[in-house]
Amino acid sequence: MELWHRGERLEAEREIERLLRDSPEDPKALRSLAEIYAGSGRAGQSISLWRRLVRLSPADAGILRQLARALLADRATAEAVDVLRAAIALEPTNARAYNNLGLAQLRGGDAVGAVTSLEQAVAVDPAYALGYMNLGLARHSRGEPPSTLIMSHGV
Repeated sequence: MELWHRGERLEAEREIERLLRDSPEDPKALRSLAEIYAGSGRAGQSISLWRRLVRLSPADAGILRQLARALLADRATAEAVDVLRAAIALEPTNARAYNNLGLAQLRGGDAVGAVTSLEQAVAVDPAYALGYMNLGLARHSRGEPPSTLIMSHGV
């Protein structure tokens, strides 16, 4: 990853791929390569690595959230929603996971579900400003007038 951060991206990728040939289940190398793929717009390639990581660490909600992010980038919205629900089952007090679920639901056309998830995000973390902003967007997409949005959560 040092090579990656220095801008030697191709060499970083090759080095991690070499490491994975010798140790195909090395979680650090898999995660690094998945992040490289995701960061360079190759969501499809990163998805397969995130899935391998999920098999290695099925109780790691962070890996599930990363898989969901890649799935969303690859336009696999329904699967991303399922993966985010699994992440929330592992970490039910993670406001960011509820926020991401709400945004995925909104992208998938489920504004009602999005509002519910985003309400949960701000219930878990009442100081989560991004959650409130996205909740307002979800409510607006349902056709609620702006005054309703302000009155329900204050200014």
